[in-house]
Amino acid sequence: MALLALALLGASFASLSRLRVDLSLIPLLEASAEARAEVEAFNRMFPDRRVDVPLVLQWPGPIGRAELVWLEAFERRLAAVPHVADVYSAASARYVELIGTGLQPRRFMDLDPGQTALDRARRHPLFLGRLVSLDGRAVTVLMTYDLELGDPRRGAVLRQIETLVGGEVALPVRARLLGGDVVQRVMSRYILRDMARSVGIEAAVFAFLLPLLFRTFRGMILPLLTVNAAMLFNFGWMVLTGEAVTALGVAIPGLIVVICLCDAIHMMHRFEEAMAAGRDKQGAIIEMLANVGQACLYTSLTTALGFLSLLIAPHGAVRDFARSASIGVAIAFLTVMTVLPLQLSFWPTRRGHAEGLAFLTRLAYGRPRLAWGLFVLGVVGSVFGIGRIVVDSSWLGELPEQEAVVQDLRWYEAHFSGLLQLEARLEGSLEEPTVFRAVERLKERLLEEDGITDAESYTDWAAEMAGAAPPLDDEQIQRGMRLLRLAGPDFPRHLLTEDFHNGRMIFHTRDVGTRRYTQLREILEAEAEALPPGLQAAAAGFSRMAYESSHLVVTTMMRSLMLSLLAISFFMMLAYRSVRLGLIALLPNAFPILAALGLTGWLGIPLRIGIVMVYCAGVGLAVDDGIHLITRFLQEGKRDPTAPAGRLLRRSLRTTGRALVITSVVLAVGALSYLPSAFRSISDVGVLLTAIILIALMADLFLLPLLLERFAPLPRGETSPRPVEEPTAPAARTTARS
Repeated sequence: MALLALALLGASFASLSRLRVDLSLIPLLEASAEARAEVEAFNRMFPDRRVDVPLVLQWPGPIGRAELVWLEAFERRLAAVPHVADVYSAASARYVELIGTGLQPRRFMDLDPGQTALDRARRHPLFLGRLVSLDGRAVTVLMTYDLELGDPRRGAVLRQIETLVGGEVALPVRARLLGGDVVQRVMSRYILRDMARSVGIEAAVFAFLLPLLFRTFRGMILPLLTVNAAMLFNFGWMVLTGEAVTALGVAIPGLIVVICLCDAIHMMHRFEEAMAAGRDKQGAIIEMLANVGQACLYTSLTTALGFLSLLIAPHGAVRDFARSASIGVAIAFLTVMTVLPLQLSFWPTRRGHAEGLAFLTRLAYGRPRLAWGLFVLGVVGSVFGIGRIVVDSSWLGELPEQEAVVQDLRWYEAHFSGLLQLEARLEGSLEEPTVFRAVERLKERLLEEDGITDAESYTDWAAEMAGAAPPLDDEQIQRGMRLLRLAGPDFPRHLLTEDFHNGRMIFHTRDVGTRRYTQLREILEAEAEALPPGLQAAAAGFSRMAYESSHLVVTTMMRSLMLSLLAISFFMMLAYRSVRLGLIALLPNAFPILAALGLTGWLGIPLRIGIVMVYCAGVGLAVDDGIHLITRFLQEGKRDPTAPAGRLLRRSLRTTGRALVITSVVLAVGALSYLPSAFRSISDVGVLLTAIILIALMADLFLLPLLLERFAPLPRGETSPRPVEEPTAPAARTTARS
């Protein structure tokens, strides 16, 4: 067995170099195959110039023809980069001008003498704020790849573009690379750096606290070695099956640390207890597995059950996370049950140290009125806090405001129309003057809303064709729509179908977050209800799917919490063969999550993808401690069937309760290591995880014993092997000195 474990560890370690890390946000933005198909159909109807990387070039003064001529040559060099399929800027932009009775195509860069790019953009508003900045000193170069979103080769293309820009663009011209790939790369760097730093701090904290609490070197080294083994086994499984560490799955290694360390500490505590009572090493290992192994099995099953409840989620990324997390929990359990006993069997051991910190031997419970009063107060405060919670995800909000990419995007939002969009699909007889004016009114109404910076629709192109500024009269509308039919290659197919029956309206927005986007979409839909007969409007496109998918990840995982708690309670009813015990466990298991949600509201932390996993891990933590205490309580009842419940509870608290305190202290201090993170979600996870750990400990030490004393059924009969008698504090000290 030992050789097999070493071989598996060696193979897992050797495979680490092949572990894939894919923190792409695309799976989170694509809720389902149906949603993707709907977006693809929308894009086929309105083929758009997809922008993968916008490059902003800023001059110290107004842009004229000389700058645009240089830009034209630079654009050709950008187009030569492999996998760059299209490059579009003010240097290559075209427009048509009505001359006499015909349309004359012209290039934007062919400025009149003394004319600037800003002058021409003001005459042709379709370019202002899109290709030319509002102050006329910057232009945007829009680049499109021939690679799909999420393709790993996109990173290499971006690096080649950066190299070219660094070699070609010099002061006084300033270059800013923007777009989703740039933001995602920065976010990935923050996540990996902050997670690595936090895990390093955790390891140092564990190495310091465990020997202090166990008073033995093995009490530190063996749990840590077990945790590392579980991590290696999990990564080895991922390499073997081709799994990658994803944006959601990045939380799984931390989950394995929590589960594995909790179980290892409980196992080690029972081992030390048995050794201090006089058992030999083999007998102590058997005692440990027989009495704590069952509780560890139950805690792992209930935690996995909580994650498996996410398999019914209507989001593919959430289902993948549920599957990977459940497998990670199983690996953690199997590692504790095998690797830890193997280490103990080879570790030289002469005696145990069951006492630990002296004050832990005095753990008891009491003051039921105070405990119930604090519980009721906590529930009331949590309910009011939950009422303050908002669901709002903003990717830029995860990064420090001083980060360069955040500053660049804020600058872009102030000088251009913004990178993000709210899209609407129009259906009706769009060439009719009444419909045309209704579309214009809808556009103007949305432009009044905070967060929307600009709008584009086919009505803008018709006005451009007619050579008139809105509002247009019937004759100008008809002339503009008639000329649109004659535009040929310059027909705005990204906004209008050639039968004039379907249209697309684009509202450019700032990084408003999912909450504000939802409000804007609701305003759009409310305004659409007032449109005249024959015209319909509704939110559509990739932006709708992306925002709704982000919101769906959060709401789905939050809804699953209740299902998880109910499923766990039902499982505990079956495992303990008692409906009452399942119901008793529900209250202290649910309270820490309720309190953490209330704290989320009071602290003003918005629910977003980055932190929602902490509640799933919190369910596992809360249930874990409760199961260990209930299991020990029942074992004490079988060993001493005539003892009153109060005495059994005091014995359980002075033994297993001590292990609960040790695990909670270690994990809480470890969770605090996430606070210095610059990535907002990681820092917030540190706050909420610490709160869940400490509240769960209080619930298990004070609330759960009251419920067990009052309502729990006591089993009768003996168990085998017989649990050791917990010595009193003086006896424990005598044993430790012997």
